[in-house]
Amino acid sequence: MAYQDIAKLEKFSGEEDNAYIWIMEAKKTITVNNWNDDRAIQVLSFFLTRIANLWYQSLAEKPTDFATFKFAFLQYFCDSNTLIKLQNQFSIIKQKDHETVTTYLG
Repeated sequence: MAYQDIAKLEKFSGEEDNAYIWIMEAKKTITVNNWNDDRAIQVLSFFLTRIANLWYQSLAEKPTDFATFKFAFLQYFCDSNTLIKLQNQFSIIKQKDHETVTTYLG
């Protein structure tokens, strides 16, 4: 099956890149291109280079969905202050009526 991707994503090296901005751009790219979890993980892993690629390759258990990938990615590439801020933001988010779990967690 051929894919017609609309949105593009920059590569992430894990060196001087902003992990939070990259993962938010990745989420937008996944949504716009209408990728399922299998396709999203396959494509996202392609865009990881250098340190980020080494991190992904070293995972004993590869993520099977975007929410799991995002959690592991941010945990590894964000400093503790950024993670605390993100946790505080996530703690006030509530699932909306008729919102799927995948959308809510993504």
